[in-house]
Amino acid sequence: EAVKKTLTLQGKLGPDAHTTVSLQDRNGELLAVARLRRPSPRDSWREVVDVKDDVQPVGTEDLFMLAEAKARDWGNYDLCSFYEKALGQDAGFSPARRELGKLAIWEGLYDKAIEHFKIALKRDSDSLESRYFLGVALMHAGKTAEARKAFELANRYDWEARSLVRLSELRMREMDWHHALKHLDRLSLAYPRLTRPRCLRAICLRKIGRNSAAAAEIAAAMKVDGQDPFLRMAAMFIKAGSTNVKKFSARAVKSLIEQVRGYEPPLLEAAFDYLSVNLLEETKAVLKIIPNPGPLG
Repeated sequence: EAVKKTLTLQGKLGPDAHTTVSLQDRNGELLAVARLRRPSPRDSWREVVDVKDDVQPVGTEDLFMLAEAKARDWGNYDLCSFYEKALGQDAGFSPARRELGKLAIWEGLYDKAIEHFKIALKRDSDSLESRYFLGVALMHAGKTAEARKAFELANRYDWEARSLVRLSELRMREMDWHHALKHLDRLSLAYPRLTRPRCLRAICLRKIGRNSAAAAEIAAAMKVDGQDPFLRMAAMFIKAGSTNVKKFSARAVKSLIEQVRGYEPPLLEAAFDYLSVNLLEETKAVLKIIPNPGPLG
């Protein structure tokens, strides 16, 4: 139970005299020592903290975080200048280099992206994200062997699934279906709810003549997402045994068109999925079923 006691001290005492008060129990044991100070005139519960709005970021991390905030604003189309300000403070700042590398990939400047990622890895050699996107840039630049090495080094933790997908894509481009299946088998066991690698696995199975296994893989993937045009087109290829659009089930094609409401982008995305593994006949088949193809189709 708390004890309240008021003491009246005499003499030259107080904060200016640097007075200290000691608290002891009845046995003389020291419990606490406090230095006297004047009561604060501030009311911390009511006082408004004054923060100036015109404070500008000056450090490398501050400038980078400002760039990250601007990157999330859909009205900004020139993001490079924001990240380059951070590099003006520290030319080797790896997070800014990594983001500039991603922007260079989206702009198709693959050699520039590769340079950014290599500089970022000099500072942060353990960054799996930088290694993965370095592999993406190398892959698009046509440097397959270097890209494969980058993906193998990035193939850990949160970057395992996407790295394995890229490794399988590289093998599928080379028509090495059996080697691609090794990566995709591992993916289907570890990440069964990822539908794109399961569809890629079904494609490999179809290419080596295992149509029943391919159909079973597509059926399992469609239980996760039965509206994915990539999966539905793969199911048509397997059922028809051909990429000839005329052999497709008219009912299946009509159902797919109705499902995407005749909208072009979902089917274009499926076409790009086939194009990413160099399956040109499948890509053409997807483009042919677009009801009202626009300039992209």
